[in-house]
Amino acid sequence: METTETNDALLPPLAPVLSPLSEEEKRARQRLHERRAYHRKLHRLQVLRNQVNQLEAEYQSLLDAKQLEEACAFVSELPEFGDGSTNEKAGVSDEYVEILRVKELLHKHNEAMRKALAEYDRCEKRMQRLLDKEADEDMPSPSSQLMPSTSKRFSIVVPSLRMPITWKQCNEIGQRTFAEVQRFVESPDFITTGASVFGWRDKRQYEGEHIKFLLTKTMLSITATDFSQRAWDVLSSPSVLPSLYSASITVQFFLIQHVDEDNVILLRVYSTPDGTRQVKSLFLVSKFEIATGYAIIYRSLDPSLILPYEVPPGVQEQWTEYNSWIIYERTGDQQQHCLVSFGGKILKSLAIGSDALELLFIAVRSENLMLGTHLRLGS
Repeated sequence: METTETNDALLPPLAPVLSPLSEEEKRARQRLHERRAYHRKLHRLQVLRNQVNQLEAEYQSLLDAKQLEEACAFVSELPEFGDGSTNEKAGVSDEYVEILRVKELLHKHNEAMRKALAEYDRCEKRMQRLLDKEADEDMPSPSSQLMPSTSKRFSIVVPSLRMPITWKQCNEIGQRTFAEVQRFVESPDFITTGASVFGWRDKRQYEGEHIKFLLTKTMLSITATDFSQRAWDVLSSPSVLPSLYSASITVQFFLIQHVDEDNVILLRVYSTPDGTRQVKSLFLVSKFEIATGYAIIYRSLDPSLILPYEVPPGVQEQWTEYNSWIIYERTGDQQQHCLVSFGGKILKSLAIGSDALELLFIAVRSENLMLGTHLRLGS
């Protein structure tokens, strides 16, 4: 792996700014900054990996001593052999130590392969997002765009924001939302059916005209870190999100702003089959670390943040809130499992019938998409 100095040497130097830069020059300069930062992070990662290797070598030495101690204790409890019992016990002790060593090596090999695959996936998606971002910057950015809908008659207007949303704003919204989530999760005032459907258990709390809901399930043999990363790749992707909904529901998602790797602004549009009625939601999707794992929140944003646009003739638009969240918490003796909590707030009138069932189906489809479980649901 190349060092930071080598990578920086391959990049053109950043010349001093002598006059105001054009938008294209600013973007080129920003891309160069991002590449330099990326190479520095790679170098830092390699340094940390070297430290990990050193610590693992020390750990292995201690582990060998511990395994030998266990083997001696195991052999001492064996019944007496016939002639040559000392040699036979020594042979059993050696075999036991070897079995423990092979077990540990297989465990490390499996863990290394899992981490390598996860790192590869993250790098691939990160580079793809950078390429997509550069492609978007090279395209003209009108105040609004007409996107084809699933209807042959009408199109969907995808608006632009008046001002870009900053990381600081995303962080404030995320922390405020998570504080609300914690109050709900820790509240003793809730009702539940007590049932387990596909492993998911429910919890509800009434709040005026709304109902706060919570579905929980423990996912075995996957860490909170891995699951949250897989979930983010799905829950922040406008092209993948529609697959979580039933085929009978006409829904589309559009990217409004890519704030950073952990924050995006999306637009969700429900429409009737003919496209004459469209229900829109503007919301933030944010991923951040919490004390027990990770959280991904969907938080509605005020439609007044977007630039005015002209609604196509014959189309009726309605704006509605969209608030949901998913928490991925570490669980298990070695934190090898993940407790998933999927919740949100919906109107009380929608909590009966097919709408409530659709929430469960979304949870199950997301599990299927992220983990490849055997469960299959129809449309």
